[in-house]
Amino acid sequence: MKKSKKIMLVLLVPIFLILLAFNVFAQEESPQLPHLFYGISKINGEDTPIGTLIIAKVGGVEKGRITTTEIGMYGGPSANDDKLLVQGNVADNAQIEFYVSTIKANEVANFHSSEIENKNLTWTFSVIISNENSEDVSQNSATITWTTDILATSRVIYDTVSH
Repeated sequence: MKKSKKIMLVLLVPIFLILLAFNVFAQEESPQLPHLFYGISKINGEDTPIGTLIIAKVGGVEKGRITTTEIGMYGGPSANDDKLLVQGNVADNAQIEFYVSTIKANEVANFHSSEIENKNLTWTFSVIISNENSEDVSQNSATITWTTDILATSRVIYDTVSH
């Protein structure tokens, strides 16, 4: 009788340990999948230049970023294209805001784990120009300088008519 109890105990303990381990692993949550974005990107109606950094934030915290590699586009639709991945403990349906520099995009999105979304993004920059100065003015040329409050591409149009 003692021998059969020992055999049963030897058989039951490993089975119990296997079941216990399986139960622990079954209760672990699988990692959250990111929400992926790609699409057209424009600033003041113009295509964003190559090298534009787009940042996705949830609740003011950065949750993803992408640098444009094509004029007027961020990421792309094919499986091999880069995407803006929004990830890292984000509540389902949380609002996502998109930024270039400190300027928030006109559009927002809601987080949905494992979704791939074509989301066109636009920004409206209001540039403040200050410290306008003209130097070395001659009959044929002049050097015009100014300062903007944000990174901006600028140009001077010279004409005899006011624009």
